[in-house]
Amino acid sequence: MQRKAQFRFDTISQELFLLLLMENAPYQKLLTKGHISLGFILTFVFFVLMSYLLRPFTFSPDPFIAQLQACFTAIPITAVFWFSYHMFMIVLVDQRKQKSAAK
Repeated sequence: MQRKAQFRFDTISQELFLLLLMENAPYQKLLTKGHISLGFILTFVFFVLMSYLLRPFTFSPDPFIAQLQACFTAIPITAVFWFSYHMFMIVLVDQRKQKSAAK
């Protein structure tokens, strides 16, 4: 019976371990100007929507201050939307590219 050599992760260097796990992928520009433009438009619409929806949850009775607070609250929520849109589009475009390359 032949005994398999055991691979130990704690005996190799971190650089060698990363080289074994990851292949070197060439740089690819996946998103076009159309994707980025659509992202800006959707992000702006989402910001306006969140600014409107968050207005009743502010602490100020003054409408201007309430709107200002809602706008400041909508900024990080919109940033999360922007990041998630771009991550989704990158995954979708890469998946479509790999699917078409496999055919």
